[in-house]
Amino acid sequence: ALIGWDIQAHRTLAATPTAANLLLASRTQAGIATAASAILHAGASTGHVDAHAYEHRLEPTLDATQQAWTHVATRWAEMTSPASRTDLDLVHAAGELRAAVREVAHDKTTWARPEVMAGRVDLGEAAQHLQQALSTAVDVACVIRDVAAQDTNLTGPARAMSHRANAETDRAVDRGHRGEDVVWVTPGDVYANRPVAIPEPVRAGLVDATDALVQRASNAMSAAACLDRATQDRPSVSGQEPAAPRSRRPEGPTPMAQEVSRVARP
Repeated sequence: ALIGWDIQAHRTLAATPTAANLLLASRTQAGIATAASAILHAGASTGHVDAHAYEHRLEPTLDATQQAWTHVATRWAEMTSPASRTDLDLVHAAGELRAAVREVAHDKTTWARPEVMAGRVDLGEAAQHLQQALSTAVDVACVIRDVAAQDTNLTGPARAMSHRANAETDRAVDRGHRGEDVVWVTPGDVYANRPVAIPEPVRAGLVDATDALVQRASNAMSAAACLDRATQDRPSVSGQEPAAPRSRRPEGPTPMAQEVSRVARP
């Protein structure tokens, strides 16, 4: 499922890098980071992954990259509208991935206990698949960053773009940059809420967000290199468990389980 998602994400983003497709890609990548933290936590608890490496290297970077993907997703969400359409092949690949995560790691609406996950799959092998997924996530992040910086066809609803442009301009002033009295979106476009080309401040903020995403995804990939050395063939007998993830064991649905019906319409 991870391989299928990666292949389809690259195909879709190369052919049709629309805001709706970029939104689903970012949300799904955030879900992968969340699922990776939960499954690797189970691996650390059962001795398949080094507990110290998980707690001090993997979990913090996975948390940071999940937040970065979620932040970028909110930016793309602002650029969608009720008329936006998502590539159905991308929707299918994301659905297959969510189903695979539910089968391995979920117990109804919560994460399954580590011993339950260990009874379903080889957590050492799962760690290797997740390591590869964290590596390919860097490439997806770079693709999204390139779209944000270079795609001249990006548009968004006029009202959302006007609000975001004003917010980015105010933020630049707060950082000490000289503000300019520029009307980025015409009143007529705002009134009709027509699709407009994204204003310069919106693109600048989007590029900043995707730059941070690439860095955090790269950090997670580097931290995951320890899985090559730390994966064990059998559980540890120490009986010690690592500290629970700070934010990767929610009681409700996670980003991986979020419905995409709002942007994935037939």
